Amino acid sequence: MISGWPDSFVAALETGAASWTAILDATRLTPDATAVTAKQLLRFVENLMAGVVDKAATGIPATRTSSSSPMPID
Repeated sequence: MISGWPDSFVAALETGAASWTAILDATRLTPDATAVTAKQLLRFVENLMAGVVDKAATGIPATRTSSSSPMPID
């Protein structure tokens, strides 16, 4: 990271009354920040669903999902 350069972060918040976060993804922003952020989130969710991202590191509970929906079915 370079001070003063715009970045977009995907972070997991800790449960409870703590202020710690876990940075899960960081991307340098370009003048089209909205498109960059949308692509970043799409890529992160796709990787999460594919098992590339460790759910334990994100704080996301392990739940079963259907192949057509990212929402838990439990």
